[in-house]
Amino acid sequence: MLAPGSPIVLETINVASWSAFFTSYIRDLTHVRPIHPDTLKFVVVASGFLDADIQLRAPLPESEKLAPAPPAARAVDLRITGDEGRALVALADTFDRNMERLNAQLYAPLDYAVVAWKR
Repeated sequence: MLAPGSPIVLETINVASWSAFFTSYIRDLTHVRPIHPDTLKFVVVASGFLDADIQLRAPLPESEKLAPAPPAARAVDLRITGDEGRALVALADTFDRNMERLNAQLYAPLDYAVVAWKR
């Protein structure tokens, strides 16, 4: 039993990261059910702990993530290329936003911890 004011730290695989879920979580036969970080934080707070915080851990290096559009896609002279150049820049911007969204889901940090304090 924890004394009042004591911290609790619960660390597990970040199942909100597709990479962690599909490379680690489902390979381990002892895992019974995935627990999303927000769900574990809720359970900790509902159990009477204070100041619960989710800390993401074990980030993947940028070299493992999907790459953005090459800089050359934006290095167009709009005076020469006009509407076609603007369309290319807009396409590169859209591509990069989509890569950021995919990277956030696919390659989020592999682990997380919920840290809270006993009342």
